Amino acid sequence: MPTELSSVSIACPTCEEAGCDDCGGSGYVEIADCPKRCIGVDVLRAIRLSDLMKQGLPPVAGGVLDQSAWFVSFHEAFRAEESRAEAEAYKRM
Repeated sequence: MPTELSSVSIACPTCEEAGCDDCGGSGYVEIADCPKRCIGVDVLRAIRLSDLMKQGLPPVAGGVLDQSAWFVSFHEAFRAEESRAEAEAYKRM
């Protein structure tokens, strides 16, 4: 678990561990700062909406079929990453 004095490496969101220019070919990026500072307000807002959707409260009336494609894709990718992080944390126990 990262602390104020440490960092954490995550799969590169650009290449998904394949290696690219964004991650220097390693497939991973290091986060040494508060993640909230790294991802920005729009992503934080989408995470909040995704949390609400997980609870059955979609961000607009009409359910998932009324959601914009970007939000449905974001929700799926975010939940998959969240599950992977939880599984990795469980393995370390």
